[in-house]
Amino acid sequence: MTGYQIQRHRILLCVLALFCLGMALMGCKKASLDDWYATQADQFQEMTDAVNSQDLGYTLDIVTADSDALVFQYTLSKAYDMSDDADADALTQLYDAIFDSYASTFSSLRAQIADETGINGIAIRLTALNPDGTVLYSRDFTE
Repeated sequence: MTGYQIQRHRILLCVLALFCLGMALMGCKKASLDDWYATQADQFQEMTDAVNSQDLGYTLDIVTADSDALVFQYTLSKAYDMSDDADADALTQLYDAIFDSYASTFSSLRAQIADETGINGIAIRLTALNPDGTVLYSRDFTE
């Protein structure tokens, strides 16, 4: 990935995290993350439509998983060969650095979702997929 692509990923993650925080602040107390997500579905769809209408080298889906994870799922346009350990390590380090830079935002988002749903232990998950759906990277933020 080029420096420009890395910067776009960082900016997008920040925008998404802030958007989700705003949506959480507007939500009502719900019994499950899936219920909370359903109240936000239109806003999430608008966000993904806006992102996916641009040529960023990936598409975005925001979904829930395992009843306790809000997942930002990026499907890359270009397949990455993860058989080369150096490439795999470089990609992991890149996503780890981006993910770590938003730790405080994700922490606030988790706390707000927990407050809105009454569920402790909500995870914010970042997943990157090859075009064929194979997982390149997945990490949960749970602190």
